[in-house]
Amino acid sequence: MKYINKKCREVLFIAVILQLILVSISWATLSEVALTDKSHAENEPSQLTEIKLNWEYTGDVNTITCFYWALTNTSDYTLTDTNGSQIGSGSDEIKRTNDDGEYYFYIAAYKEGTTPPIPPPPNEMGPVTKYGPMIIDTRAPEIVTVSGPDNNTTDNSAINLNISVSDSKNENEMISEINISEGLPGNGTWEEFTPSNSINCSYDLKQGEGLFTLRIQVKDFAGNIADADPYPITYTTADDLIIAQYTSVPTLSQWGLLLFLTMLICIGIVATRRNVLPVKF
Repeated sequence: MKYINKKCREVLFIAVILQLILVSISWATLSEVALTDKSHAENEPSQLTEIKLNWEYTGDVNTITCFYWALTNTSDYTLTDTNGSQIGSGSDEIKRTNDDGEYYFYIAAYKEGTTPPIPPPPNEMGPVTKYGPMIIDTRAPEIVTVSGPDNNTTDNSAINLNISVSDSKNENEMISEINISEGLPGNGTWEEFTPSNSINCSYDLKQGEGLFTLRIQVKDFAGNIADADPYPITYTTADDLIIAQYTSVPTLSQWGLLLFLTMLICIGIVATRRNVLPVKF
């Protein structure tokens, strides 16, 4: 009888050990979640307002209960099963439409404790995967100003222009590309620049001498386009500029000079008449 009781205890002990081994195997440390597809690249502004993310669980998806995730503006968010949104273990995508701003995505696998055994293992949250910032920017630059040659007149077909925006607060809202054309807006070639509030660039007038109206557009890093007011420029040679100065409407100083010369002529005439009248033949 003692021998049988001893064998029973040994069998029971082995069974308990095997069960604990099976439980430990089934409750191994959870694996991470890997993002497989993202609508927005990190740190690159985009006009796309819908954030779409796909993922896969790098472990055995049959061993987890669900996922917890969060899409937030906070860069140091602590994801838990109480402040995250739950989604089934068979899901692998979220889509959310958002306003302009910076967003961060957090996701982790989750497993609930089950019975048997008694007591059950604790609930477990796997390692958190973080992605971001994802930047949504749909606002075009405002108040685009252009300055160029003095009096908007040049004797050279190559002109220098300064193009600036007044509302840029960070690199995402600065000018990154410029398009200049002599016809309709956008007919020129987009030229890339290091993002800046104010950019100096050159443009070569293509139609020969004459009066031009330049159409200037700027684009920010996200691709939002803004138009400057039409910029008039007169291109003529140096000789023509001299002729134009003499044929232009007199300035106030020129009118004064004419008045002064007229007065001198009148005084000369009066003086001459006084000298001539006393003479008798």
